[in-house]
Amino acid sequence: MDIDKLKFEKLGEKERKLLLTALDFNPNKLKCKYCKKKVDYKICGIMPPLKKGAFGIITCDNLLCISHYLDEYHDLKGQRE
Repeated sequence: MDIDKLKFEKLGEKERKLLLTALDFNPNKLKCKYCKKKVDYKICGIMPPLKKGAFGIITCDNLLCISHYLDEYHDLKGQRE
């Protein structure tokens, strides 16, 4: 995954629920990976996985949590180079 190609897109409720189900997440029991806050599927962030075998990472709508994800990505990218 190239962070420069990462795009933020809005999905409708039906599309979000379908994507979360396809990624093996229960749309009604989501928690932000970083702050552990319960998050509604209508506003959660569905981020690409950083580890092999993972399906994705759920974040809340807090910019600090999204920044934490991006920091982890940069750290991981640095280890690969």
